[in-house]
Amino acid sequence: MTALAEIDTFGLILPTAWTGLPLEPDAFDAFCAELRERWRSEPDWDRTTERKAELLLRRVRSELTRRGATFAGLFCDAGVPDGKPLTEENLEPMMAVCTFAAYSQADLDTDLPLTLPMLFAAFAKNPSDGQSSQRHGTMTNLQPPEVATLPVGRVVRLRRLYRPKGFGVKTDPYYAESFIMPLGDDGLAAGVLQFATVNIDIAHQFSDLFEAIAKTMTLFTPDQPTDFSHTSVETEGS
Repeated sequence: MTALAEIDTFGLILPTAWTGLPLEPDAFDAFCAELRERWRSEPDWDRTTERKAELLLRRVRSELTRRGATFAGLFCDAGVPDGKPLTEENLEPMMAVCTFAAYSQADLDTDLPLTLPMLFAAFAKNPSDGQSSQRHGTMTNLQPPEVATLPVGRVVRLRRLYRPKGFGVKTDPYYAESFIMPLGDDGLAAGVLQFATVNIDIAHQFSDLFEAIAKTMTLFTPDQPTDFSHTSVETEGS
């Protein structure tokens, strides 16, 4: 048995192509400036694509801070491997984000214990057509919610397509995959590890990567050593 108070840190191994996404305003602005310099070295990059990527990043940061994310990781690629685009479609930038947030019973406005059965029951409630309306758009379950097993224990896994409502402009849909887990055995809190990408045409490939990253998650207790020597990829934690 592990109580919530015994968990002090979470650890996650990100592929080397990913980077941490700072959420504080000043750090975020510096991060965007660094990305711009990197993007402009790509032979087929243009200002229109750059502006689209910047707007998407700011929308992502706004959503993350609104939802109380404590950690964010980002993958961004110009879509021109080795400077030689394979097709015109490859010029569209590839982007994905990974976030983690912890929620208490008070955060979720409930007295119910945040156990696996309760979490599954909450997220399995959807209209019969698998689509639910939101104030800011619609959400569709691409697969029914399921219970999956990660090294940290059993979790609720969701695969969904979101179609946000635009504000007089076109807003791109995005694919999101979530792993919702009890934090500790006392039902006081739950963690949400979520991945998202706007490249929905290759969502199935991203899904395999998201699952692989999720399987590296560790919940550390004070007496547990911080040891990632078994892997050569970079580690991000919060």
